Amino acid sequence: MMSHTLETTTDSIVSGDIFGFKWRCFNLRGYSEFSETFFAAASDPPAAPLAPTITYQWSSSTSIFVSWSQVSDGVAGPGSIIRGYKLYMDDGLGGPFTVLYDTSPLSP
Repeated sequence: MMSHTLETTTDSIVSGDIFGFKWRCFNLRGYSEFSETFFAAASDPPAAPLAPTITYQWSSSTSIFVSWSQVSDGVAGPGSIIRGYKLYMDDGLGGPFTVLYDTSPLSP
């Protein structure tokens, strides 16, 4: 099976909007059906949030209360809207971080 990598650019992009893409191929016998539609947002990732804060008056010997401020959406448009948050925690010994809290539909 042959593999191809193709590229193109367009100047009709509005930052923050979500665009749909689909494609099809052709040969001497005609055009194929369209591919499934792929959606992509033309925006930068959000800025880094401030460090979360620990509220010791609500924490105990077995739990820690963590809070953070909402991050600005940045450039206006549906592609820039904050869709969720992930909070990571290490093992207390500088080990690897694992996801503690996740409201994000994405998995970076």
